[in-house]
Amino acid sequence: MDTKKLEVLLKAIDSGSLTKAAAESGYTQSGISHMIKALEQEVGFSLLERSKKGVEPTPSALLLLPLIREMVNLDESLQQEIWGIKGIEKGAVTIGSFSSISFHWLPEIIKRFQEEFPYITLSLMEGGMDEIENLFLEKKIDIAFFSRQSHHSYDFVHLVKDPLVAVLPLNHRMAEAKAFPMKDFQKEPFILTAKGFDYDINGVLKKNRIEPLVRFTCMDDLTVISMVSKGLGLSILPKLVLGGHGDKVKGIPLLPEAYRDLGIALPSLKEASPSSRKFVEVAKKIVKEELL
Repeated sequence: MDTKKLEVLLKAIDSGSLTKAAAESGYTQSGISHMIKALEQEVGFSLLERSKKGVEPTPSALLLLPLIREMVNLDESLQQEIWGIKGIEKGAVTIGSFSSISFHWLPEIIKRFQEEFPYITLSLMEGGMDEIENLFLEKKIDIAFFSRQSHHSYDFVHLVKDPLVAVLPLNHRMAEAKAFPMKDFQKEPFILTAKGFDYDINGVLKKNRIEPLVRFTCMDDLTVISMVSKGLGLSILPKLVLGGHGDKVKGIPLLPEAYRDLGIALPSLKEASPSSRKFVEVAKKIVKEELL
């Protein structure tokens, strides 16, 4: 089975549009349609349902999607190995990441990686924990910057322990304290990061049996910072997120201390593509030597 046709099918499904799939693949729309029709004839059933809104996979195509993504990924890995034997550093890596890591770490990592491996293409997809995990399960990303979780079955490359801190308005009575007791979150309005977006903050509250006075729930770190700065409540955020916002809010170490374990997750480090392994090594070096 021609993996080029499978790649085109995936682009059509992921974008929901034959026009977008054509633009991303470098084919004409009629060429895309012909390739998918030929693929449907080969398998013996329809793979796409077409409407005015675009295209979506048929129930039969949904059953095949995990295997199709695996075939396309294996073909990419094979090509990278072949190029590597020839001495050509070429390939593609799709990265999943929290917005905070995308903002604070990835620009420098990507810059340095492309200087060293200019023919390896990088793509970035951002989201919360649930979104990134789903991208992993659907094989849409190769690696992800994650915080380690007990339920994860991925291979995990540790990078750094990132402290969780109490986020207070600048004029708060505890703004100059050396530490903020977590039990005090039960006394003042609290702004909570949504569970599907974050596991670490919700996890540390549960571990310490803290039930804060939740007034608002947010999915965006910058929104949390802005709301805290206006005196709408207190919150907990990773220290990395607060970088550059010291003029708006104050971050105070928690009592007891709490951290998130940041690193890079892969379905399998041993089976990862050469390009993915190279990216992991560069990221480890840059984070530990320059970004901490």
